[in-house]
Amino acid sequence: MPYLSGLNAAFEIVFDPVAGFAKLKHRPTWLVAFALVVIFLGVGTALRFNAERTVLTALFEQHVANTPSIHDRLTPAQQGDLERRITIVTVTGFLIGNIINVAAYWLALVIVTAVVARRLAAREIWAVVVNASIVGVGLSAVVRGAIIVLRGPTAFRSLADLQATLPSAAWLVPLSPSHFTAFLAAFQPFTIWMIVLFGYGLVVLLGLPPRTAYLCACAAYAIVIVVPLLLLR
Repeated sequence: MPYLSGLNAAFEIVFDPVAGFAKLKHRPTWLVAFALVVIFLGVGTALRFNAERTVLTALFEQHVANTPSIHDRLTPAQQGDLERRITIVTVTGFLIGNIINVAAYWLALVIVTAVVARRLAAREIWAVVVNASIVGVGLSAVVRGAIIVLRGPTAFRSLADLQATLPSAAWLVPLSPSHFTAFLAAFQPFTIWMIVLFGYGLVVLLGLPPRTAYLCACAAYAIVIVVPLLLLR
């Protein structure tokens, strides 16, 4: 059955990448891997929900308290409506944002590979990105969520604290500006593992030289991380 083949390939991408990518070269499947990414993101969202909602609510209440014009105009019903909106943002923002990241990794890798290696292989690269995202997006979300649950919802004072839960480069510069912290926090064990899988996938499926493949993988990831931070400045 096709879905069993896809599930086996996705499993091997995590535990036996050589065998997993060999299967993807023969048949670049991605649907089962994408489903696993979404499921893992759902679990991660549920695990971090209380902590993230607590942080967002505290930030909103602080903003309202510091802005008398808003505070005086809000009725209890309006405050309740805003709290419901915060809940919706908490549930959907993390999930949708990470799915968009997967698409962004693919687009960046397609562009970088076309420019650097002069290869246009959107279908194969999509299969590589989605399967590698099981690690860098899916498992990362679950492990981060589990750590957040263990620490408790009141242990975090900002979204940057939530982002820096996993061991990352952000731990080396704990008092850096928020944008720089977000950039450093993007380099953690699971994302580094994902970048390596990106590169190896390009070697196997596209036949790129290892140096070129890993250069493309690193460049694509850096683009996806850096560009949003520049736009938010």
